[in-house]
Amino acid sequence: MKSIKTLLLASLCTIAMSCSSDDDGTTASPNDGPNADIETNIEGTYTITRLDLDNVASEQDFQGFTFQFTANGTVIGENDLFSETGSWNYSTTSTNDTLNEFLFLDFNQQDPFTDLERNWVLTERIDNEITLSDTTSTNVDRLTFTIQ
Repeated sequence: MKSIKTLLLASLCTIAMSCSSDDDGTTASPNDGPNADIETNIEGTYTITRLDLDNVASEQDFQGFTFQFTANGTVIGENDLFSETGSWNYSTTSTNDTLNEFLFLDFNQQDPFTDLERNWVLTERIDNEITLSDTTSTNVDRLTFTIQ
C-alpha cells in the first residue's frame, strides 16, 4: 500500500511539473489594438492620399511628396525638387476611460507644410493608413497618410 501511495504521489508530481502556463505575464488592456503601438510603428515612407482643409480637398498640394517618419521623431517631406525636415511627436491623454491619441507635426513654418503643422487627433490606424483630424477650426480638417 505504501508503494502505491508513493507511486501515486510521484505521478502527481510529474504531471504537475510538466504542465506549463500559457500566460506570458502580459495583460491585454482596453487600449491594445491597431493604435496601441503607433509610436514605434509609424516609421516608414508615406504619401498624403487625403487632405481636406476647411472642407476643400487639398492633397494635390502634396502630389509627388513622400514623408519619411523616423524613430527619432524626425519627418522629412520631399519631392524631386524640394526637401523639408520637421519633427513629429505622438502623445495621449485619457478622459473618462477614453484614450485620446495625438500626432503633432512641425515643419518650422515652411510652405506648403504649414497646412500640416498642428496637433492632429489620431482618428484611425488600419493596415497601411494613418487617418488624422483636427476640429479646432469651424470645419473638420482631415489628413490621411498611406504607407508606400
